[in-house]
Amino acid sequence: VRACEHFFDMRGAGGNVTDRCSSLMARLMGGARRTEEGLVLDGKDGTYASLDPWPFGGPTSIEVYVRYANFDTNGARVFYFGQNNDDDSVYVCNNNNGGGKAQIDWTVFQGSNYKDIS
Repeated sequence: VRACEHFFDMRGAGGNVTDRCSSLMARLMGGARRTEEGLVLDGKDGTYASLDPWPFGGPTSIEVYVRYANFDTNGARVFYFGQNNDDDSVYVCNNNNGGGKAQIDWTVFQGSNYKDIS
């Protein structure tokens, strides 16, 4: 088992977060704020935590706990690793595709080809 390479604990008061395993930073943007329960995002565009870049790939494990206030915003991303377009990216978002059934989608793009896992 490999040691953890990055660990951003968003719980607690304060602003930006330093990775516990390196000197990388998570910078709070827009209305993002931290509480004892974790990072709070208001669902508006421009509210997120921006992580310093690092090489991403190979065997990967990501752990995140999410509590939605509602599922009104279809496609609201829990996390997104990429370059501001969908090519070569990985993300998790909510999918409220109608019928009152909300779900979470895990999407991986290789170039412009994608695979959704719901």
